[in-house]
Amino acid sequence: MVGTIWELHPIWHLQLGTAASPTELASAATTAEAGGLPDPGGAFDFAIKKFFLASLESGHTLQPSMTVQLGHHSPMHPLEQDCEMHIAGTVQGSPIGWPTAIVIEPPNLCRIDPSGMESEDTNTWPAVLDDLEGKTCQVSGFPRIFTEHATGKASASNPNHVFEIHPALGIDCGDQKLSFGSFLKVFPGMRAISPTTSTSCMSGRALEVRFDTSTAEYQFRENGVGCGNFAILEIDGVNPKWVRSVTGGHTALARVTGDGASTVTLKVYTLSPSSIDTWLGSTAGTSSAGNQRKLVHGLFTYDYFSMLKTLHPKQQLWLTPADWTPIKFPLAFVAFGEAETAPWGEQ
Repeated sequence: MVGTIWELHPIWHLQLGTAASPTELASAATTAEAGGLPDPGGAFDFAIKKFFLASLESGHTLQPSMTVQLGHHSPMHPLEQDCEMHIAGTVQGSPIGWPTAIVIEPPNLCRIDPSGMESEDTNTWPAVLDDLEGKTCQVSGFPRIFTEHATGKASASNPNHVFEIHPALGIDCGDQKLSFGSFLKVFPGMRAISPTTSTSCMSGRALEVRFDTSTAEYQFRENGVGCGNFAILEIDGVNPKWVRSVTGGHTALARVTGDGASTVTLKVYTLSPSSIDTWLGSTAGTSSAGNQRKLVHGLFTYDYFSMLKTLHPKQQLWLTPADWTPIKFPLAFVAFGEAETAPWGEQ
């Protein structure tokens, strides 16, 4: 023990006998800038540039379009996982936040072929996506912000990231255009986290924000238990007055349960032209919709509208808090479609 203010604490790696070359150090720095490493100080979990939040606000759509250079894609994931192929991407122009990577995830490619027909043979998708690698395209879909893959083992098609276009419902590369709007549905046997995990996620996840003036970005720190990815929830009731039509779909505050016992209030998003979006839209202005129950399969996400409500209150300037400030009701749920059975069994 010596008198010092400097520490390497905690130590992630120690190698005796050699030192990292300048090339290796430069490579490590490039990887960190690309979103390959977690924040070394652990001060925050992810960051979003102010201009990107402002663009989401001004666009007022659930399916914004972003200019993305497409990279490597994953193999086809089977139905019991997520039935998707993941495509790594780089947002063109200024980075939208940290980590900088974005992942594009079209839905149900393992069950719907490139012609849009349901099929057990969808093996032509890898060749289709091979042709898009390296191209700069307009990608539209839901701008999911979540830390499910923010750290840990990364790959060429799944870099450490918090930004996703998920579900991706359109890829326009000029000469090649792909539409996945009709793909948004639920197939029996698709993966979902346990009722215990989804319930604890909804009740225990918290999110705080502060502003970094040097980078003009909002930094976010999360607390609480893990949330996982796909889940099945039951909508116990929707007040028709809480249903809102937004470009690209609908949103509503709903009473939901993840275990068949406890109930919470949660923001639910549905995306056009899915059948679940048609259902939610039809509940607006009715008198009996509040008593309808619906099992839905979809994704948890951080709700960027809740971020905006906290950071840009109506008729006020953007807030730039120096201290950690709670985001009220940080979670939302993006419903892909109707589920057949509840994972907690028949009630």
